[in-house]
This record gives sequence, C-alpha cells and structure tokens, in this order.
Amino acid sequence: MHSGGRCGCLFGRSFAFGCGFTFRCGSFGALAFGIGTTEVGHVLASQCLLQRKPKSMRVTVDGETAAGISAKDIILAIIAEIGVDGGTGCVIEYAGS
Repeated sequence: MHSGGRCGCLFGRSFAFGCGFTFRCGSFGALAFGIGTTEVGHVLASQCLLQRKPKSMRVTVDGETAAGISAKDIILAIIAEIGVDGGTGCVIEYAGS
C-alpha cells in the first residue's frame, strides 16, 4: 500500500498504510495508521478498517534552541522522556514555538 510523492495524503482525511511512509501524512494535516499485512488485506478487500479511538497526546516544545541543536535532537529528547513505546496507541500532536 505504498504510493510515492505525497502518499496521496490530503488535509482532513484518514489513511491506512502498510509501509514505513505512514508518518508522512501528518505533514499534510492527515491522519494515518500503520497497519500489518492482515489489516492490509482487509482494507483492500473491503475498503474499511475498524479501529478503536486512539488516546491523544500533545507534545509541546517551546523556547529557542541552542546552537547546534537540530530537530533530530529534539525528537530524541522526547523519546528519552516518554520511551520508545510511549506513543503506542496514541495520536500525537506536536505544538510549541
């Protein structure tokens, strides 16, 4: 279920992907779910996928970054705080200045 370019993502829509490109939809204001091969088969056959409503998590980052600090450093600090599985089952909204 991989597609190139913008992954077909549109603002306000929901998508299900069975690949590592799920994360790209968030940058287009869409909601995407990463799913396994069984779920991919179900989506292809029925065009629907039952999901439970996910929990919400907001991550707020404010302030100026020091010289040499990149976005990668910030996300690694967030992962260090919540853990590698801290966002499992959640929709994560990133906010801040």
